Amino acid sequence: MGNKILLFMILSGSVLLWSCSDDDDDANGQDPPEACFEVVGASVKAGDEITFTNCSKNATVYAWDFGDGTTWTQENTTLETVEGATVDLYRNRDSFDSGQPDLTATSDENGKVVFNDLETNTYLMVVTKDDLSNIKEGFVISGVFQSQEEIDNAEVQPGNPKPGDFRFMDLNRDGIISDDDKADYGILDYKGELIEREIVIGKL
Repeated sequence: MGNKILLFMILSGSVLLWSCSDDDDDANGQDPPEACFEVVGASVKAGDEITFTNCSKNATVYAWDFGDGTTWTQENTTLETVEGATVDLYRNRDSFDSGQPDLTATSDENGKVVFNDLETNTYLMVVTKDDLSNIKEGFVISGVFQSQEEIDNAEVQPGNPKPGDFRFMDLNRDGIISDDDKADYGILDYKGELIEREIVIGKL
């Protein structure tokens, strides 16, 4: 089994993506890794903050080299843009228990799904693709931490999260992510307008 490495240069740093596969990905039905990064603050001076958003596909390990002696490795944690994920919405717990969603959509090539003209204020939301879901270890994924400042200002999360790790939903709103917040679905609040939601899922 060989490792295929794709190098993507951005500003003064670089990123390596690993995807473990046989020598011929196409023959094995697997796609090679694709580098994709969005940058906010590309024209900056020393000391300014730059935000990188990872939209790469088909990789399991991301190794960041910032060009100043600092590095960071992200291992199969976030999938910020997931194409072809199934998003099921349930109006209430009864419809969820019956296993029959009231609405179903599929995320587009940008990892986004759009809902419009919904009829209730809150839906139960389940997102799946292969062995991926919006539920990880029982916790509902609500997004990805982009900075240490976000972590410092968030609810107390399990473990010791770092930028790039999942942020989980505080379902009982007590400021602490604990076993009391575990659920089989996420919550989608609808306020009478079009909803565009970025799909963030991880391994179960």
